[in-house]
Amino acid sequence: MALWTKHLKWTPERVKEFLVDVEKDLKDPKTHYYWIVHIFYAQKPEVSNAST
Repeated sequence: MALWTKHLKWTPERVKEFLVDVEKDLKDPKTHYYWIVHIFYAQKPEVSNAST
């Protein structure tokens, strides 16, 4: 709540109203949320001891 009250100068009542709306949106089954995720997988190459 400090983010909204200190930095955005909202009243605590305004923050609570906002969070009620956020909760409604999150519970709405018609709304779909997507995140782009990048996954990287790698292995360290084997070191050969063939130094001649």
